[in-house]
Amino acid sequence: MLSSLRIELEGEFDKSRNDLLGSLFQGFIMENIGIDCVKELHVSTLHPYSQYITVNNNKLIWTLNTLNAEAKEKIADIIKNKKIIDIKHKDREYKVSSVTEKNISYKDLVKECYLKDGQRRLKITFLT
Repeated sequence: MLSSLRIELEGEFDKSRNDLLGSLFQGFIMENIGIDCVKELHVSTLHPYSQYITVNNNKLIWTLNTLNAEAKEKIADIIKNKKIIDIKHKDREYKVSSVTEKNISYKDLVKECYLKDGQRRLKITFLT
């Protein structure tokens, strides 16, 4: 199952330099998931998740995507229940103002994108 969290955050941030926030939020993930999961991720060459930060209407939007049910359970389900995101390296806290979750099975994804009538080519755009 593919899963995507869109977490809207409130708090002070440097509008001119958001490219470093992704690595800081990566640190937050590692601090908050189980130690066994952290160890597994550090030795793995393929990570079952991605995450990035964007700015929309002067609000930080943290997107966290997972590729399977295990990653959703061990990473996304933990993060989505946080009310405060504490970025220790910058000594800043961000309040979670909203969380939107979308899930789709691989089977439904194939049906939606490939098995219907129409074009068989998909255009994929990566933000990160």
